[in-house]
Amino acid sequence: MVAPGLGEVGVAPVTEAYVEFEVLDGFDNDRLDAFATLTLPGDVDLDLQRATAAGDWETVATGASFALDHEQLSLARPAPGDYRLVVHNWAGPPNQVDVLIRFVNSAGEIGEG
Repeated sequence: MVAPGLGEVGVAPVTEAYVEFEVLDGFDNDRLDAFATLTLPGDVDLDLQRATAAGDWETVATGASFALDHEQLSLARPAPGDYRLVVHNWAGPPNQVDVLIRFVNSAGEIGEG
């Protein structure tokens, strides 16, 4: 992200970035975890959104702490469908953010992929 959001609604690709993915049916997805790690100190927030039948995006989980080096969120038993992780540079310098999205099954095992 190339600019801080200064607490304002995000503007892609200036203050927000999106990671789109699909949750497939037929898998033991007990939990979805998303992690964002910052290169420089700053405050990013995460919103996990799911596509609706109307073609809009509905927020299903958020991560908004005051940590200056990371952010995270979890969603129990994500339903199959199209998702996107919104990474919003709430306050801080232009920053590189590394994102990890992982699935954990009901036995507590982290998915491979």
